[in-house]
Amino acid sequence: MASREAEVAKNKDKKRKEREKRVAQKKLAEAARRREQAKEADASPGGVPRAKKVLTAGVQQKAQMQQGGGKPTVVHRRTGG
Repeated sequence: MASREAEVAKNKDKKRKEREKRVAQKKLAEAARRREQAKEADASPGGVPRAKKVLTAGVQQKAQMQQGGGKPTVVHRRTGG
């Protein structure tokens, strides 16, 4: 009985290590791919400066609200008058 539990524990440990290895390899490959993309982006002359790309990359554009026709915003409803 104890040998069976030890075998199961070894198999679990082996699977865990294999998974950690796969995840680490995937992470390294992703980092290398990002470095290559960054080099290609920096190598291209002209265009938008890198600093502006970094600042605007995470900002998503909001859809433009239609003027006039929609419901008034919360601020307008609570100001009275």
